[in-house]
Amino acid sequence: MALIKTRGVILKVRDFKERDKLLYMFTLEQGKVTAIAKGVRSAKGRFQAAAQPMMLCDFVLFEGKNIHSLNEVSVVHGFPHIKTDFDRITYGSYFLELADIAMADKEINQSYFLDLVKSLYLLDQPGIQVEQLARAFEMKTLVRTGNLPDPALAEGMTESARHMVRIMLNKPIEEALQLLVSQADLKSIAELTDGILKECFQRRPKSLAILNGTY
Repeated sequence: MALIKTRGVILKVRDFKERDKLLYMFTLEQGKVTAIAKGVRSAKGRFQAAAQPMMLCDFVLFEGKNIHSLNEVSVVHGFPHIKTDFDRITYGSYFLELADIAMADKEINQSYFLDLVKSLYLLDQPGIQVEQLARAFEMKTLVRTGNLPDPALAEGMTESARHMVRIMLNKPIEEALQLLVSQADLKSIAELTDGILKECFQRRPKSLAILNGTY
């Protein structure tokens, strides 16, 4: 049985049988894969600290046809500050959901993986503008999946909002956070990305709908 070594973010976790869990992860080298963590739900399960969503880890997996088996795991970052704030954990969950929806199984997209990791690191920092970060990550999701917005869709937006859209599409995420953006412009950008994401993907993340009371 071949061994796979890869770095990845756990997108979601599901209980499996009596003592195991399924880890759905987005990895740098393997794309989106699923691995079973055997015995993790038992009192002495050795993977308990790592087997949860929003963990960046280095994994060693036993390769399977459809589902791998977790052999070793080392936590790189657990993003602790995100998990102590309701709004941040909601947006972090939204990022994970969006990545899960945008990526097909075993689809390798290293640029998008790095965008996700960068967004989680930024979200973990104090004073971050979470809505602006969310819009930037949505734009990167569109760029990395080949769903560039039609410029005609932005015709009704202010010039400052259109400029921000261009920055979010073409510049690194951290640069998009360095500019001051009005709430009105953020709202119009959110309406733009929401409409495009609905057209591009069959499923929609539920996290922000819960935060906004619309789910």
